[in-house]
Amino acid sequence: MKDSRQAASENEPLLQAALQAHQAGDFPRAEALYQDILRVCPDHLDARISLCLLYQSAGDRDRGRRCFEETRQLAPPDPDLHVQLGAICHHQGEPELAMSFYRQALSADPSHHQAWYNLGTISLHQGELAAAVEAYERALAIAPEDVDTLYNLALTLTGLEKFAAAAHFYHRALAVAPADRDVLYNLGVLYRKMSRYAEALRCFQQVVELDPDYAPAHGHLGVMLVELEEKKLAIACFEKLVALDHQAESARHMLAALRDQTPPAPPRAYIAGLFDSYAGKFESELMEELGYRAPFLLAELLRETTGDAMHQRLLDLGCGTGLAGEAFLSCAASLTGVDLSAAMLEKARGKKIYDALHCQDLLDFCRTSPTRYDLAVAADVLNYLGDLEPFFQALPNCLQAGGLLLFSIEEGAEKGFSLQVSGRYAHAPQYVRALAARSNFRLISERRTGLRRERDRWLAGRLYLLQLAD
Repeated sequence: MKDSRQAASENEPLLQAALQAHQAGDFPRAEALYQDILRVCPDHLDARISLCLLYQSAGDRDRGRRCFEETRQLAPPDPDLHVQLGAICHHQGEPELAMSFYRQALSADPSHHQAWYNLGTISLHQGELAAAVEAYERALAIAPEDVDTLYNLALTLTGLEKFAAAAHFYHRALAVAPADRDVLYNLGVLYRKMSRYAEALRCFQQVVELDPDYAPAHGHLGVMLVELEEKKLAIACFEKLVALDHQAESARHMLAALRDQTPPAPPRAYIAGLFDSYAGKFESELMEELGYRAPFLLAELLRETTGDAMHQRLLDLGCGTGLAGEAFLSCAASLTGVDLSAAMLEKARGKKIYDALHCQDLLDFCRTSPTRYDLAVAADVLNYLGDLEPFFQALPNCLQAGGLLLFSIEEGAEKGFSLQVSGRYAHAPQYVRALAARSNFRLISERRTGLRRERDRWLAGRLYLLQLAD
């Protein structure tokens, strides 16, 4: 009887023919040739793995999965081989099967660093953060100075909001690789989360010194320099983002603000990107750190004016994570929310208070809505619109006659509207009143108030309750 090595050698021409057919997309011929090889040499790993990949390429995931499972059972107890097979499965979108290969590798060699590392990475990608931490810690016990493991463990701990521990592992990685830009950048992001702004600034500055084209670091630097009122340095950062074509629309918007220019509206990409990035920390940052209260002040103004009246259909414009929905829940029979940020809408959906949610530009929604609402609310929204004439022109299409419009603005423009260095717009009260009157709205109530804290002072704003004339 021929041994497996001799059989594999004799089947080499057949394997090459099968691989050529496979690469040419002739899957039936390639499959037939692989099967011919396996009939003669069932443990021919190259043919078996290639057949697994063929099934995956052909879209037959079930047969591909079964083929990989057979391969896992037939493969010799070589941990390196099982790790390689696991990596193939992971790349092919079969994480559970990949994990089974890695575990089989660890059964043969519990000290296999790559197997533990790959297990951690799959767990991280699947959102199983505690399992990822355990696997990375096992990998680190074997290779304490492996930068990739230290980096991924720090990322995972950041996801678990164990910020001090994450910083510790980033610093361990930097002790091994002090010029690693990705480690420095993510440590800077972490320091911003921890409100350790001076250290964050140093990290981002080190990144751009090492790599002047590292765009995300310029983005963070630009925002932080705006907060520090270092206008010239901030302008340089946003100009660099435009030159690198990284979030260029948002960078142009911030450049306009820093150059005292006022475009009529911000780019949609700027608004969607801004709120997608804030979705995870939006409520905690606004409510706990900034004392945000616009939705609750608007709800109070409505109650003072209309009492306990129930509104049949409430439209929450720029609903975000659903703070306004919560504030108005007791006075609305049904709630519809509209927002441009998909990430914000996911948070709102999780509250289970809306009857419908739409990921759409709010002006487009108002212009095309087949439903007429009796109350529309825009809490902390118009400061992201600029020119409000399109807003007031669109609202009558989705409000019933006699319907109410309740909103807040940031006050600050001497006349009309102006773009501030925050990237938000301020509006003059007389501008709002004039537009409302031209659009057939009657002013019921107007109130000056502080909307939230900003740089240790209350941000001046106004609340409005309008009614669409019959």
